[in-house]
Amino acid sequence: LEAGGEEALLRALIKYFTDRQDVMNGDVLQSQTPQGQMYPSYRYQLPDFLSAMTFISETGVGGRKFYTGEPRVPEGVRYGIVNAVMFLAQAYKEAIQYDACDENNWQLVNDRFPISNSCGQLGMSYQDQHCREDEAYMECPV
Repeated sequence: LEAGGEEALLRALIKYFTDRQDVMNGDVLQSQTPQGQMYPSYRYQLPDFLSAMTFISETGVGGRKFYTGEPRVPEGVRYGIVNAVMFLAQAYKEAIQYDACDENNWQLVNDRFPISNSCGQLGMSYQDQHCREDEAYMECPV
């Protein structure tokens, strides 16, 4: 694992995940049906993850960038790898396992997730939710 500046760290992160594409596609980017059967995610693909990670590492959002590691530490990319793995763990818990693009579907109707879940579920009304003031730039009108 190489050391260096932010660009070198990002290259090392991309190489790390690219070198493990079989594991990523076969074990990590897997979704499951409501009945518990596993299948390769339709929405979450390694090239898309790497592209998004590149964008958020180089450009960022709201003045923040993805942490790719410690440039002044030998093998500092390991910190970035841990950060990316933790991000993937959270993404798996919230979306990848359900093949959901943003909001998880929790309420099944006849063994299916109804489209009405996109308006609110579990007593929530998404059109009445708002971002905190410091994150208002991310809010989209519903």
